[in-house]
Amino acid sequence: MTKNFRIDKGCVVVRNGDVLPAFCVKTNQQVSGKDYGPRQIKWTKEVRGPKFIKIISYFTSRQYCSLTYGISSGFKTKALVIFLIKIALLLIGIFGLFAGAAMLWNQFVILGFLAIGLVAAILLPFGNQPLAIVHEENGEFWLKGCSKEYLNRIQNG
Repeated sequence: MTKNFRIDKGCVVVRNGDVLPAFCVKTNQQVSGKDYGPRQIKWTKEVRGPKFIKIISYFTSRQYCSLTYGISSGFKTKALVIFLIKIALLLIGIFGLFAGAAMLWNQFVILGFLAIGLVAAILLPFGNQPLAIVHEENGEFWLKGCSKEYLNRIQNG
């Protein structure tokens, strides 16, 4: 396997189609089978401006980088639990808002449920991918999100 990647400023620099070592990028545990394989990372060109412009740009002009890397089952389980908590908070906010309005609860209780639902809705699409592309230049991608142990493993060969 040819090593086409390097470490730069705490990021793994890769090209589309690279194959990273068979270790979990988060826990540095050796992985195989369904925990190691090709995955796509969504990204969009860097956009300057307010956050909502960046969010709109992400959903309208995103592209994909294909890599082969590993994610341990334990990390996947933890990520799934966090995602399900966000879904549960969203549902609690929605149902609490409607129940509170239907039962004429105190306005502060209703606003509390509204706040819970809004925060969950805002957080739901974020943090669901283990790695993120933070920069792209000349066909190279800077990946953020790998553990320090994994970065050390790559750097030391």
